[in-house]
Amino acid sequence: MAWVAPLALMGMVLARRRWRELWPLYALVVTQAATFTVFLVLSRYRLASLACWIVFAVLGLSLLLEALRDRRRGELALGLGSLVLGGLLVLLPIEGFGP
Repeated sequence: MAWVAPLALMGMVLARRRWRELWPLYALVVTQAATFTVFLVLSRYRLASLACWIVFAVLGLSLLLEALRDRRRGELALGLGSLVLGGLLVLLPIEGFGP
């Protein structure tokens, strides 16, 4: 999940213009992420939403490569920025958690 989440965040950001056709995926990811963040911290419960995260990750990679091919610098910067931000959020250690 550590590498899927930043890619999925990038996919969610880059696919923002297609939110009308992707709203069920957005809704599932957001509600499950909010619920699991507040109430449950067990990874086995997050497994149900992993399929949606993977769809957004693949969509994000596809849209990023399309922006690179078409030389759309704004979309490319937005995608890479959200990828870096997502990577920092997921991979940086949190004080007081862990061994």
